[in-house]
Amino acid sequence: MKLLHLFLSVLLILVWTSTGSARPPTSERECEQQKGICFQWLCVEPWYQVGTCGDSRSACCKQ
Repeated sequence: MKLLHLFLSVLLILVWTSTGSARPPTSERECEQQKGICFQWLCVEPWYQVGTCGDSRSACCKQ
């Protein structure tokens, strides 16, 4: 029983620390804050996709 409590507390700590970690941008504003540019559809070289811009058809791209 003690092992179960230990396992659950470690799992809870892992979940709490992971919620604030870096996540991909999901809006145009978040994309611009991360020095990205919103492209319609897909990124072209030398740009690479780091997230989306509001809808699933726009990509947040960085160089």
